[in-house]
Amino acid sequence: NDPDSRIDKVLIKVASDKHWTVRVAALSAIAHHNNPSLIGPITPYMTDKKAAVRYTAAAAILRLSALAPVEDISQSGNEARKTGVPTSVN
Repeated sequence: NDPDSRIDKVLIKVASDKHWTVRVAALSAIAHHNNPSLIGPITPYMTDKKAAVRYTAAAAILRLSALAPVEDISQSGNEARKTGVPTSVN
């Protein structure tokens, strides 16, 4: 839970390692780092060729999303929060 941005940068860099097990470990560490600003940088790992990396990225995004203020997660839901009615249905 170190707020040091240098660690964030190292974790993001390590997450692109050629070995999938290293990518999984880095994404897991990012999830436990409790920094919602890392959601954007780890989102591309949702399309990794290894399922374990994709699952770990998804879990990290869910964990970090729970820590982020609602406004930071999605600007598209603003209308639904104001009116209680979603603006689109997927």
